[in-house]
Amino acid sequence: MAFSPISPALRPLAPALCVVLTLGCSDKSRVPVPPDTDAPTAAHAPSDEKAEPSALDFEGMFEDLAYLSSDDLGGRYSLSDDLGRAARHLALRLESAGLRPVGDAFLHPFPYETGVAATADAAVVVGKRGRLDAGTRVDADRFRPLPAGRPGKARGEVVFVGYGLTARTKDGDGAATATAYDDFAGVDLEGKIALVLLHAPRTPDTRAVFERLERIAEAFDRDAGPARKAKDREAMAALHRKAREQIAALVEPFVGRKALPDDFTQPPEDPMGDLDMMAILGPVFRAWQERGGPKFDRQALSTAAKLQALAERGAVGAIFVQGPASYVDAQARDRAALPDPKDMRPPRDPAPIPAVQIGWKEADRLFRVRGKKLSDLQARIDTRLVPASAPTRYEAEIVSDFTKLSTPMPNVLAFVPGRERPDEIVVVGAHYDHIGRADGGMCNPIREDDGSRDTVCNGADDNASGTAMVLALARSYASARPKRSVVFAFFAGEELGLHGSRALADHPPKAPPFEDGKVVAMINLDMVGRLGPKGLAIGGVGSSPAWMPLLDRLGNRGMKILYERAVASRSDQASFYRHEIPVLFFFTGIHRDYHRAGDEFDGINRDGMMRIGALVADTVWAVADGLDVPFSPPANPDEGLVSGLPGSNPATVEKKVRSDGTAY
Repeated sequence: MAFSPISPALRPLAPALCVVLTLGCSDKSRVPVPPDTDAPTAAHAPSDEKAEPSALDFEGMFEDLAYLSSDDLGGRYSLSDDLGRAARHLALRLESAGLRPVGDAFLHPFPYETGVAATADAAVVVGKRGRLDAGTRVDADRFRPLPAGRPGKARGEVVFVGYGLTARTKDGDGAATATAYDDFAGVDLEGKIALVLLHAPRTPDTRAVFERLERIAEAFDRDAGPARKAKDREAMAALHRKAREQIAALVEPFVGRKALPDDFTQPPEDPMGDLDMMAILGPVFRAWQERGGPKFDRQALSTAAKLQALAERGAVGAIFVQGPASYVDAQARDRAALPDPKDMRPPRDPAPIPAVQIGWKEADRLFRVRGKKLSDLQARIDTRLVPASAPTRYEAEIVSDFTKLSTPMPNVLAFVPGRERPDEIVVVGAHYDHIGRADGGMCNPIREDDGSRDTVCNGADDNASGTAMVLALARSYASARPKRSVVFAFFAGEELGLHGSRALADHPPKAPPFEDGKVVAMINLDMVGRLGPKGLAIGGVGSSPAWMPLLDRLGNRGMKILYERAVASRSDQASFYRHEIPVLFFFTGIHRDYHRAGDEFDGINRDGMMRIGALVADTVWAVADGLDVPFSPPANPDEGLVSGLPGSNPATVEKKVRSDGTAY
């Protein structure tokens, strides 16, 4: 399952932390052998005869899962050679089963934009109003063109607009009633260049906070191994205390020491346990939420969102600055490093105006706003929580010019043609990429009890489980003849932002069945390997009035199930839902090994996967063989595309059933 580009160790905490800041082991020596790909090709039944899918080959499914999640495939990171090996394995399995490729090949590469490179034409010039020709040209290493805006040139008077944010107070029913904070009030941006602070008042660089928390967690894991082996409770208590003190020092500037409990830095009652970040940061979350002051929409904090807001108010360009108060410590503040262009991925929809970023020291040197440095103005805004926007006596010319850097990633696509309605397509999908290795991906290593480091995030549940299940479904359809065409899609780039599914949904191949066809439904399997006490979640049931009657008829197969109307934006069904296509999302939930090296094959619940597989198989067949599945728009925004996972908002839960089928 995808997440924002933050430190892997803290990804399970990310939803809560982002909101508050912006507002047993496998035998690693054994490499599973790839399942046999030399089986005879299955023959297709005559096109005018109905033939149902064969029973799912669960043993084959688990063999595929074991191989895909083995160290041999290195965590299947999308920017590594390991992903290509996994893709070729899937293609061979599909070919040997007799599935047809979409077009001439099973592999369908799409371009993934990894970052940008500034060109020699990129420039920033600042001067007094009316004297720009005699102004100061900023050195090339002291600014960055930002791909959040379009490439281009802009020239105009400079207007300081604080953080470029607005916030409104809300009544008891959540309705906005009055403006509580407005950086745009009283300033004219028409034809101007905006000088804007990144982030929000009293808010740190969230990514930097995650990186520091990750370092604290890694240091604890590194040192705890020997202490646990020696059963040294005193040493373990000291490690807990040290980590908690470091966390307190990190968050105090933004929430205040008084907001933290008196025992915040004390070790837990049982010091031999892990560093429980969720429990430790709980008081931080509460303190942040209880702070006074304006509450900003988290979606409005991105550079792209701020640029869009500026463009809507008439600005022709923007100069962004990360002010000194937004850094997590004095060292980072003094270094004031600009982002590496190679890591600045262009957004899907860049704003229509150009933008650049300069360092805060450069901004202090170049600008005065009513006689004050930008760093002083940030301190004033953060202290008073009152905007300080104002025109300046400066003009600027910015040229944001860059080339996009990209690399190909392969989706893997196979299909079975429909016997009656071949132009109606059911997509059954799963992402097969994961987060790779510690030295070649985004993996957070863990320390084993013997002190060794596990540096491969195998991704057994996320998402070798869904991949193996879709592959098993595909193989079962080799001789099937449903009314509709069924495409079995294996997506790359999901962990980096749903790129594979977006490529297929937005730009399908010009080949059957897509050439003259239309996707009528999409069923996504992501993390279906760890059925536990919380049961199975099925998201997206509100996207068609046909889903719940079908799922009620098929039953729960002895599983506890939560049925969710909303559509989670963090997995591949979202790419199709954006095209008003009905979707379902099968998911067994987040766990402590999510995006960690502990997500291994021996953590898979085999019985649970077989139950889910049987339910999914019957669901797919019902739609493939003609069930009418019309799209249903959301009744309200909370029931549409949302950032939360199934069950996170009780108001959008359709119903919940126990394993015996009774509702609760």
